[in-house]
Order: sequence, then C-alpha cells, then structure tokens
Amino acid sequence: MTSKILVIDDEKSIVDIFRLIFLKAGYDVKVAESCEEALRIARSECFDIALIDISLPDGNGLELAKRMDEEGLTMAKVFISGLSSKADEAEALKRGCAYLLKPVHPLTLLEVIKDTLKKK
Repeated sequence: MTSKILVIDDEKSIVDIFRLIFLKAGYDVKVAESCEEALRIARSECFDIALIDISLPDGNGLELAKRMDEEGLTMAKVFISGLSSKADEAEALKRGCAYLLKPVHPLTLLEVIKDTLKKK
C-alpha cells in the first residue's frame, strides 16, 4: 500500500520539489499552502504523514500539528523550517517528531520520512 503524504508549505518552489521527490519515490502526495487548507484536506482524507513548515502564512506549523491532534487527525509529523530555532526544534523533538532545516538534501528527506513512517 502506498503511503500518503500531506506537504504543508507556502513556498511554491519548495512544494514543487518535494512533490517531485515524493512522487518519484512512490508516495501519494497532496499539498496545502496554509494551516486552514491543511486542516480542510486532512479532514477529508487520511494521511500517513504530514511534512509541516513551521512558518505558514496563517499560523505556526507546531500549532497546526496541535490542532490536528486535538481534532483526531492522527498522522506522523515531520517539521521543516528555513530558520534555525532551538525553541521550535525542542518543541518538535518533545512531540517525538523530526525537525529538518531547509534546504534539505532529497535523500535525507526521504530517509527521515521512511524512518518516521516505520515508527508510526
């Protein structure tokens, strides 16, 4: 069975690259560019994992993950950010989630996704 990934990021170039990487690796991919769009999509179908940008136009990715959990939208989560923040990294790790910094090498990204899905 193909794993489903929800990529949540507002940078079109990043989204396009991630989508291509995941599709080539055999994943089913959906994309959201905001917290509200991500919630709407996640409520309508089940995902195995979400790759969530920390900084989104309508909120914080960590808060989005909390809302998803509160709504019972259970999926593994990996956080990604263009800005290094020890506080955000600590919060992600406290939640048991991986935290990656952009730019991330495609092989590293795929490895983290695979490892996260195994732990799920």
